[in-house]
Formats: sequence, C-alpha cells, structure tokens
Amino acid sequence: TSLYGELSIPLLRTLETQLAARTDRYSDYGNSTTPKVGFKWKVLPTLAVRANYAEGFRAPSLTENSKSNVSAFTVITDPRRCITGNEPDCSRTVAALTEANPGIQPETAKTYTAGFIWEPWRDLSLAVDAFQIKRHHEINRLDNDTILANELSPDPFYGGRVIRGTPTGDGLPGPVQAIRRSFYNGGETQVRGVDVDALHTLSI
Repeated sequence: TSLYGELSIPLLRTLETQLAARTDRYSDYGNSTTPKVGFKWKVLPTLAVRANYAEGFRAPSLTENSKSNVSAFTVITDPRRCITGNEPDCSRTVAALTEANPGIQPETAKTYTAGFIWEPWRDLSLAVDAFQIKRHHEINRLDNDTILANELSPDPFYGGRVIRGTPTGDGLPGPVQAIRRSFYNGGETQVRGVDVDALHTLSI
C-alpha cells in the first residue's frame, strides 16, 4: 500500500518550492516514508537555478527476509584441502543453502542535485546538473570465499557455515559437502556525476 503527495509552493514570483512525501507499507517488512524537497529560482528571464534533495529505499525481497531457504549448487575452492592447486577440492561442486535473514533492514538512499537552466534564445536551452547519490545498508550475500576463509571463526555470523563429510584419513578435514550462505546489510555506495542537456529547436 502506498500513499504519495506533492505540493508546489510559489514563495515569490521568481522562487518556487516543491515538497513531496511517499509512504509505503509492506506486509512482510513494515513501513517506510521518503521525503523530497526542491526549489527553482529564476534569477534572470533566461537563467534559472534549481536544487533537490530526496530520499529513497528498497525493501528486502521475500528471498532476503522471509523464513524460507533456497537450495542450489555452487563451485568452490577449499583452502584446507586445495594444497598444490591440482586436487579435486580446488574446483568442487557442493550444495549451497541460501538462508533468508528476517532481521535484515531495507536499503536507503539520499540524492542531492543542483544545477541551472539557461535559455539564451527561444529555440536554445542548456541544462547542467551535478548529482550525488548515497546508498546505505546495501543488501549483500556472503560469498563462498568469505565463508570458507572464516570457517573456524568464533563469530557465529561467519563461522559454522561449512558442512564437511567424514575425514579421509590423510590428516585433512573431510571434503566440503555444503555451505550455508546468508544475507546481510553491508556498507554504502556513493555515486557522483554531472548531467548536461542541450536542446536546439529548428523551425522547418
């Protein structure tokens, strides 16, 4: 269920403000409210500057936050049994159990833009906008190498995710039979850039 509203408020003849908000409700996750605010100032008849701030989110999918698991197969390199690089365990197909994480949080984002629109003539316009997008709490899944490298970790989030068979008597641990992968909220990503748009209208 979603509810969205937007207001355009002319503070002055040359200054306009925009306010918006959206609320989303998910039966399997909860609620999220994201705002947006912006303004456009007509400095000259041919020049206007503008800026916006907005927030966003991505709710976890059913695969990521439900109580169900997904089984598949994956190829791994077992660091405890791949000694010379030629053993079968250097490229072994094992079962992969992807476990959902009911406690996972949504990804959130903040977007900033600022720029100007210049129309020196009626048939020519130039728009330049700088933007920055910050995405937080990215939803990721533990990869095979991280799980195998931290097999003996005391941290319950990393350790205990490797399921091995019976030792083969060569002094090494038993072959990997399966690994348990899980979703988690990771770090953040930042993207910066500039959009340039030029428009020239020809009368034919």
